[in-house]
Amino acid sequence: MCDWENVSTISRELKRNKAVSAQDGASAAYDPCAAQARYQRQRKHCGKRNILKSDSLLTRIVSNLLVKKFWSPEQIQYRLRKELPNLRISATTIYRGINSGFLDRFVDGRKMSRHLRHHGKTRHRKGMTERRGKIQITHSIEERPLEAQNRSRLGDWEGDTVIGKKGGACLTTLVDRKSGFLCGGKTASKTAADVCRN
Repeated sequence: MCDWENVSTISRELKRNKAVSAQDGASAAYDPCAAQARYQRQRKHCGKRNILKSDSLLTRIVSNLLVKKFWSPEQIQYRLRKELPNLRISATTIYRGINSGFLDRFVDGRKMSRHLRHHGKTRHRKGMTERRGKIQITHSIEERPLEAQNRSRLGDWEGDTVIGKKGGACLTTLVDRKSGFLCGGKTASKTAADVCRN
């Protein structure tokens, strides 16, 4: 036999997938195509079943608590564990049901994730670039005068804005290139009009 495969593995494969003759009931030769087809048929039924898809009572209880009582998946998990120990479900399974869209059929016209307290996590596709918060720069640093570049004169200011996580108001800073003198102040927003006003 092959030295790269265990003998018992090959023996079990041959025994499991030998075709049986219809006339006399004797075992016939091993058919690899039939064995592969049988494997693919059985593969569809393996794996852990999704309890939200299979158990309609549990699915109705979870969707009712999410929509009508505004409970979080964590609250549902621990309350069901305490009150109905035979109907256990994890918060991760509930989140998977919400994110897959399976629980959307219990909501009128809205996604189930909109019933979560934080309206669900924003999910981005792979390779997607963030386009928000980017300010187009109208001129480059290379266009700066030579005196400002060499820091040979006072009065050449370099400005910047520091924006918080929530947006809204921001901090505007101005630094003199020669002396390093820093001026800063709060600006109502990051728009050019508000920054120039300060």
